[in-house]
Amino acid sequence: MTDAPFAMMASDATAEPLLELHFTARADRLKLVRGAIRAAARMCGFDEGTAQNIVLAVDEACQNIIVHGYGKRGEGAVILGLFQGDGGILVRLRDFAPRGEGVGVVGLARGDG
Repeated sequence: MTDAPFAMMASDATAEPLLELHFTARADRLKLVRGAIRAAARMCGFDEGTAQNIVLAVDEACQNIIVHGYGKRGEGAVILGLFQGDGGILVRLRDFAPRGEGVGVVGLARGDG
């Protein structure tokens, strides 16, 4: 893995970075994260219902990092990257929990929701 947490993969070469958030893996931080995701999804052209589904999916992934990644080890860092490209949105999450690779990628094109 590269030192740059959000180096673009070959298939993501046309994706435009929208936002990168660094936050502590705590449930009370997710309200801020959800607002940013909703705004980015709407900016990418998703309707409100689909934007809400994207928020829900990313929130669930973040909760999984908090509960299963860091768990009883306490709080850790999470980096969320949001990208726009090819008529959709790309969400990249990175955590630094000891198990697993710590990188997740989810893409959704308009019309998939």
